[in-house]
Amino acid sequence: MPKINRLAGQLGPKGLAVFAVNTAMNDSETKARAYWNKSEYMFPSAFDRYFELGHVFGVRGVPTVFLVDSKGVVRYKNPRLPEDMEERFRGLSGKE
Repeated sequence: MPKINRLAGQLGPKGLAVFAVNTAMNDSETKARAYWNKSEYMFPSAFDRYFELGHVFGVRGVPTVFLVDSKGVVRYKNPRLPEDMEERFRGLSGKE
């Protein structure tokens, strides 16, 4: 999360949007909100109380990282961050 936060701060002004969703697989909403409130992340988050997004996107475990392009096409889905995450983020933003 700290690396994603750093990249969100760097690439946000260039068009990259980052959004986190807690799928409620391991946390209660209260616990998730408390964690988020004490963190200093530069991007918004949501809580998927009924696992609707998790179901639609085929989440089978947490974390699951998605990189989605500006057309809504999922370009990466994996439980781990890609080794070349910064390059992938830059590519998704469409700007260097």
